[in-house]
Amino acid sequence: MIGAGWRWAERVRHGGGTLRVLALHDTPDATVLRERLRLLAENFDIVAPDAVTASPATASTRPRLLLSFDDGYANWHSVALPVLADLGLGAVFFVSSGLVGLKGAALRDFLRRRLLRRQELPALEPEQLRELAAQPGLAIGGHGTSHAHLGLPRDAAFWRAEIDDDRRRLEEWTGRQPMLFAYPFGRPETVSPAAKAAVAAAGYRAAFTIVPGAVHAAADPFALPRHCLDLTVPWPTMRAKLSGWHDPLHAIRALILGRRDRRRFALAAAVQENPS
Repeated sequence: MIGAGWRWAERVRHGGGTLRVLALHDTPDATVLRERLRLLAENFDIVAPDAVTASPATASTRPRLLLSFDDGYANWHSVALPVLADLGLGAVFFVSSGLVGLKGAALRDFLRRRLLRRQELPALEPEQLRELAAQPGLAIGGHGTSHAHLGLPRDAAFWRAEIDDDRRRLEEWTGRQPMLFAYPFGRPETVSPAAKAAVAAAGYRAAFTIVPGAVHAAADPFALPRHCLDLTVPWPTMRAKLSGWHDPLHAIRALILGRRDRRRFALAAAVQENPS
């Protein structure tokens, strides 16, 4: 991991403008998504996923932004794909392979217990995942087989099933090796050193949290920051956060609310580990 970190710092140090990453989830409304992505493209240079692991061809004077989507929802294919293609924008889709193709009670259970969601949201099918992966400027990344809490003590068998098998399954479906990973939940208390080591050992080049911030040269390639924001967030607020204006507030919030967040994700882990 030390060697990977050194190579990462060299790539970013010789890159262009500041890079930030936006994390979205399901995309039910095409009109809302299109308008928000249009505004983002007017204010940021939207980069392709390989910008994370390769220097840009030309330096940018504007802040750079990578779009990402988490979990594995069918409306990525029906809504996000056409909008991204029409606007000519790239993105990375982080997929929990255990969600793909689920229906009925199994889907409802995964949504409730693994993703902690109450909505009925259809899952991606393998064929839809292949179509996403085949589009220019789009990439598929890993998100764990079962969207498990990765901050808990785990044995070697767990890491193989959750990280290695997830990557292998995504490659089988898409014909491409995923190079980027996003930790489920993504808070510091849900990402252990063992999780980072497992992701690196599986062959990923970089991994993302949902700790807000900019990607800097000194950043750990296996703990990169991302801004997790909903499309309902007012545009001025989203633009301010992605421009770094709220960075000091995020640091203060982490200090004040850290204990509450640890309790919250301890409860999430309990829900995941106990089916009842």
